[in-house]
Amino acid sequence: MAMRRGTARGIFLAASLAISATRVGGMGDLDCWTHKETGQVFLDLYSFCCRDFIRSTASDCWAGDWTFERCCIPKLDAANARGPAKKSSAHRCSWEAGGLQMEDLSEFNFSAVSTRSRNPHMRLQRRGIEGNIYATITQFLASVASKLPVLSLLDVGGHSGKDHELELQRIPKLTYAALDDFSSTLPPRALEHVFVEADGNRYVQGNIQRCNPRIPGGYFHAVMASNVFEHLLEPWTAAKEIIRLTANFGFLIVVVPFSVRYHAYPMDVYRFTHTGLRYLFERLGGVRTLHTAYYLAAEDNAKTGHYHDRSDKPPRPDMRIKHISLLWIGQRVHGLPFNPKSFDKNSEFGNVLSTFPEPDLESE
Repeated sequence: MAMRRGTARGIFLAASLAISATRVGGMGDLDCWTHKETGQVFLDLYSFCCRDFIRSTASDCWAGDWTFERCCIPKLDAANARGPAKKSSAHRCSWEAGGLQMEDLSEFNFSAVSTRSRNPHMRLQRRGIEGNIYATITQFLASVASKLPVLSLLDVGGHSGKDHELELQRIPKLTYAALDDFSSTLPPRALEHVFVEADGNRYVQGNIQRCNPRIPGGYFHAVMASNVFEHLLEPWTAAKEIIRLTANFGFLIVVVPFSVRYHAYPMDVYRFTHTGLRYLFERLGGVRTLHTAYYLAAEDNAKTGHYHDRSDKPPRPDMRIKHISLLWIGQRVHGLPFNPKSFDKNSEFGNVLSTFPEPDLESE
């Protein structure tokens, strides 16, 4: 068996989830993890030594020529190259399901954390100490993590110091990294790695509004974006990149404002409904919605705003807007067709299916 040497092999071999090597794209040197006779890749060993960020202390992972740089630094999967290189970065990443292959771990009692409302199309987050959207996210990811050797979470725009980020990092067996675009401040060699250490935190350098070919597809069990999409000029591009980075049967978690004051951080562009988020992620197929819920968030600074330049100050005192957040949780399911009939609709308007445009796959 061609594997990296050390006692971790014996510890984790019995629990290893073996999958076809041809279905694991974007890993480092596959010879580190591939069984020569069966052609299988032992994913849990890879997760333990590479994905769990313990390479500096787990000396039993590495010996001789078997190094982190050889076995863990992801390389662009040659199968992603489709003919000559194209100028547009939107075509340099494969959107096919690759990388990690999870079992379906979507069983979670969402009805316990949400309730019906007066509007049949809108569910509400339950109130109380355990009834905010971030408590739901933490409970859900803790449930998923309990069933995996390790759960890798990418938080778009994370490491901002918010309480919910710290709670996520306390979940047992969850590894946390934030996506941030700070390539101009990094030495070129740092960008050879998917993960970058900065200020004691773990980051993945990238821009969610474009294809990031350096980050392999299907690399994370879950990808989250909290209060990010309202600030993006191209949320449809971001949605597709989040899908690409998520493992098959992995989870996509998005928090957006349904209503909130104008706040340019640095730009303020969109507001969303559950229908809008569903379409944004489901329109090309391969994604299903597991849960949506609205939540009346805190109204701190709703009158005065935060910034000295008044860029988030209400235009008039009587135009104060309630801050209502929306939580959407989806799952990547490769091959699942888009189903416009599943969307909420008002039957009084007749055939609403005609409102769905045909997806423009070429421009995507």
